[in-house]
Amino acid sequence: GGGDGGSSETPQQAGNSGAEDDADDAAEPNDGGADNVSTGDAESKGDATPDDSVPAGGTTGISDDLGPEQEFRDGGIVEPTGSPTIEVRATASPTSAQPSSSPTTAQPSSFPTTHSTEEPTTAEPTSLPTFVPTSFPTYAPTAEPTIQCNMDEVERHSAILAQLEAISDATDLRRTTTPQGKAVDWLVFEDPSYLCADDIHLIQRYVLAVIYYSTGGDETWLTCSKTEDIANTCVIGERYLSNYHECVWSGIGCNADNFVTKIAFEENGLSGTIPTEIGALHTLKTIRMERGQLSGPIPETIGALTNLEKLDMDYNKLWGTLPSSLQHLSKLELIDLNHNELSGSIDVLSGLSNLFFIQLQSNFFSGTVPEALGSLQKLQVFAIHDNQLSGNIALGFCALRIEGQLEYLEADCSSPADGGTVTCVCCTTCYPNDGSSTNRDDGNYGVDLGNPSVPDPPTDAPSTASPSSSPTASPSKQPTPNPTAEPTYAPSPFTSPPTAMCGGISKSARREAIANTLAGAGVSTRGNLLTTGSPQAQALWWILNKDPTQMCPGDERLAQRYLAALFYYSTNGQNWVEKGTGNQEFLGSAGECLWMGITCNRDGEITHIEFENNGLSGSIPYEIGSFTKLEILSLEKGEIGGRIPHEIGNLQELRELDLDFNKLTGALPETLGDAPKLGVVDLNSNMLSGNITPLAGVRGAYFIQLHNNLLTGTIPPAIGLLGGLQVLTIHKNNIEGGMPIMVCNRRSAFGGSINHLWADCAGADPKVTCSCCTKCFE
Repeated sequence: GGGDGGSSETPQQAGNSGAEDDADDAAEPNDGGADNVSTGDAESKGDATPDDSVPAGGTTGISDDLGPEQEFRDGGIVEPTGSPTIEVRATASPTSAQPSSSPTTAQPSSFPTTHSTEEPTTAEPTSLPTFVPTSFPTYAPTAEPTIQCNMDEVERHSAILAQLEAISDATDLRRTTTPQGKAVDWLVFEDPSYLCADDIHLIQRYVLAVIYYSTGGDETWLTCSKTEDIANTCVIGERYLSNYHECVWSGIGCNADNFVTKIAFEENGLSGTIPTEIGALHTLKTIRMERGQLSGPIPETIGALTNLEKLDMDYNKLWGTLPSSLQHLSKLELIDLNHNELSGSIDVLSGLSNLFFIQLQSNFFSGTVPEALGSLQKLQVFAIHDNQLSGNIALGFCALRIEGQLEYLEADCSSPADGGTVTCVCCTTCYPNDGSSTNRDDGNYGVDLGNPSVPDPPTDAPSTASPSSSPTASPSKQPTPNPTAEPTYAPSPFTSPPTAMCGGISKSARREAIANTLAGAGVSTRGNLLTTGSPQAQALWWILNKDPTQMCPGDERLAQRYLAALFYYSTNGQNWVEKGTGNQEFLGSAGECLWMGITCNRDGEITHIEFENNGLSGSIPYEIGSFTKLEILSLEKGEIGGRIPHEIGNLQELRELDLDFNKLTGALPETLGDAPKLGVVDLNSNMLSGNITPLAGVRGAYFIQLHNNLLTGTIPPAIGLLGGLQVLTIHKNNIEGGMPIMVCNRRSAFGGSINHLWADCAGADPKVTCSCCTKCFE
């Protein structure tokens, strides 16, 4: 596989598909920096209310102590299944919702659906609603549509066809057997969203439907297809062509404006062909369709995706030549097309100066290796073996090996007697071109795009771990590394070899200067740095004595590398379950951007710190506030204690704070509202105390989980001002009083956004009085 990104990012984890870096979008609202993918982590047990309509009397009679760990799953919202919902497709004349306890007329949304509003019984529910907390909100509704679109059904159909003819053949649109025709029929006659022809997301939703039908969505997809079949149950996100916004469909990532930035599927049974319509997704940054049965050519329209950064379609049956339009993809960083049936030359890649990762092995490419590729200064991985290429590898590649970042250069450069067809004096590995590498799951350079069923947050950090397997050839034809000396590399947060010892200054002078630098920049106090046994002193000691990079006081990455080491020592890294191996080893010789659980943007700044169930303990250092580009802090399922540092409010890019299932104590930081982009606050199952007033200031919050803590006080009415709030769980606390009317007015049943509102509102004497909660606990 290849890599994936956005303001892009994914933590470096041991990969499952070879030389692949999920250099992904840091903020994909369904993916993270500006792009997000619907991902999840849900466990469900126990009993649930029949649905999320308003319960009679605000109680459900539930007294089970339902483990919140079992109640939620990262991904899109899954409606409770105890009582069926009725999906209503708007007709020419909108109807009123059936009356509930307080009758209102349902307001049409951009994706209108209506739940049965008959009064729920007080009998014990049959199943607990599974909520899938995603890294990204479902969708931000656009202006409420006029359901009739100011035209009748026939006129609407014609108007939509007229719009789609800009990107699809008119004949294909009108034939019911083509992917285009099927997509139109679904969009016009089945889709509950009932989009009008001038809707800004019409083209996008249509194109994704075309991709679905073109790649065997109904026939060969293994999960998340439209078909309601337990065998293809959608674990991550929502199934395709569901009534949800397309940004929460599984494998789709969007930016803050809900335009698609990522399509990510691996081993999901995709077949058929890639439709030309994909070129209409102009905000797309990542395409990941690896390990399937896709065939046919890569469409020329791919060249219209001028924001594309990652193109990963390895292990398919694609044929034809590389599209000439690839030359227009100036932002392309990764191209991973190994193990297909592609042919022709590779010259079109020569001008793509941002490429750091090229994997083309095991195809039928021919001609020579363009000399111009040797001038791609960012290139780190170049694998072209098992093709029909010939000639010399230009000396420019050797210069990249010696002076640049090129870590892996692999070609068919064994001796002619062994079948070599390429001459290379600086390749890291030479193959015989006898087909011996074709069946290898090769190319594991520690760069992993991730698996859609095991979501990986995006990453821009290319990895350079050594290949995990050697070719399965006979002993006489084993690839042999070229006997050239190992190159040196320019220091960076991705590859960090030893540098000169700071102009020859003494160890004590270097120690003093580095301590002064860190203290002077306000990273850590000098007292902490020099206090024996403190995490700060341990991190400084590692920087001075163990770090192979031998950083100097003026190194621009000094503070970040120190902070990463400080995080390790503060959370008792020596006791972590996994510390990574090779280049992913935490506190290893590689750049910190390659360390396990760390993700960086293209500038080498840490954007994600993500560890789940990895045995983290200790505490979160207050210096966490110095990670100025941090977008995701996810340290769930550990033994971390102490308070949440108030410096968390310094993180102006923070989108997700996920610290559930730890042993955190103290009050919620008053500074939570100072992080303007914070959308996910997941702190359930800790020992937090005090009131929840700070939440009222988190204006961008759409997902708040605080259940199973020791929180007290009342529910602030100002929480009702959180316009995008979808989930609020505060049960299993000591919170008392009434649910403010301003919060109730935010319920989706009354035209608001809150789909899940859970509190301690059950029993004869409930702690919380709530007539609008969707789930009540004793």
